[in-house]
Amino acid sequence: TVEAVEELGLAPGTEIVAIIKASDVIIATN
Repeated sequence: TVEAVEELGLAPGTEIVAIIKASDVIIATN
């Protein structure tokens, strides 16, 4: 979100690393 970017102090051209974590992992079998 725009608010998150402002809180982190990011600017255009700033190098960042995005870490994406799934909140839930569901494993099922048929």
